[in-house]
Amino acid sequence: MGNDSRPDEGSVSAGNPPGPALPIKAGRRQHLALPAVFLLLGVVYASWAARIPAIRDALALDAAQLGVVLLAAGVGAVSSFPLAAWSVHRFGPRAASMASGVALLVALPCLALAPGLG
Repeated sequence: MGNDSRPDEGSVSAGNPPGPALPIKAGRRQHLALPAVFLLLGVVYASWAARIPAIRDALALDAAQLGVVLLAAGVGAVSSFPLAAWSVHRFGPRAASMASGVALLVALPCLALAPGLG
């Protein structure tokens, strides 16, 4: 309780790093993981966006129907946020990202089959 001017042993100002030091390769993999996930998401959504006119024509949707379909996709995405938060909390960010990445890679070929579903 006195006037101890020493910083806490675990504080950053004491010269300690904020967390355990990572090996160089592990740090590099972690540094590249986030751009890889964003690249995967970009490929999936670009593939979907490029297929929208073909799917619209194959299913004979008018502008209003297509709008409802696209709105439903957004509502589905927002409603999945609690599931995503739960999976990150339960399994950790690495496992949750890997599972969602694999799910997206499996779903991507399904876009090519979508016009045949109608």
